[in-house]
Amino acid sequence: MKQRRTRRTQEERRDEAARRMLAAGARLVAERGTDALTLAEVGKAAGYSRGLPAHHFGSKAEFLRELMRYVAAEFRTAMEAFSIEEGLPALLKMLGGFLQQPTSDHSRLCALRIVLSEPGAGPPLPPDIATLKQQTLHAFEQRIRQGIALGQIRHEVDPRTMALLLVMTLCGTMGQWLEDHTFNLDAAGAQMSAFVQHGLAASAPSMKGAQGSG
Repeated sequence: MKQRRTRRTQEERRDEAARRMLAAGARLVAERGTDALTLAEVGKAAGYSRGLPAHHFGSKAEFLRELMRYVAAEFRTAMEAFSIEEGLPALLKMLGGFLQQPTSDHSRLCALRIVLSEPGAGPPLPPDIATLKQQTLHAFEQRIRQGIALGQIRHEVDPRTMALLLVMTLCGTMGQWLEDHTFNLDAAGAQMSAFVQHGLAASAPSMKGAQGSG
C-alpha cells in the first residue's frame, strides 16, 4: 500500500502564502490605512521575506486590488449573518456586530475602513467594492423600512437618510479607534445601539413633544 502523499504542491504553498499575506495586509490596513502600507511590511507581518509580496503580487496597487476582493468576501459573509432577522432588532444587531471586538477580527475592521469609506476620502473604489458599499447601505435601509412596516420604528423616519447617517457614524467611530486604540469601541458600540433604539423606536417621544413638555 502506497503512503498517502502529504507533500504540498507548489500551487498549494502559493495559495497559502497569498492568504497569509492578504490576512496580514488586512491587519495592517485596519491599523494604519492604505497610504502607509508597504509590501515589505506585508511580507514581514505574514512571516515571509520582505520581497515575497512584490514577487507574488507585482505591485502595491495590485496587492490592494486583491486585498479589496479578499475583504469584500469577508464582509459579505458578515453581512449574510444579519439576514435572518428583520426590522429594528436586526438593525441593532448589525450595529453591534460591526463594532464588537474588532481587534480580534481585523478583516471586519479593514472592511469597514475600505468598504464604508466616506465619498472623496480616497481614489475611486473598484466596481465590486462600490457595489458592496451600496448593498450595505441598502441593507441598513431595508431593515429600517421593515421596522417601520412592523411598527417598531417611527413612521416619520426617512430610511435612506437614516441609513447614510448610521454608516457615517460607524466610520467616524471606527476612525476614532484607529487614531486612539485606548478608545473603548465596545462601549461606544453599546452607546450607539442604545441611542438608535431610543431614537428610532416607535414608542419614543418625538422631539417636538419633548420640547413642549419642558
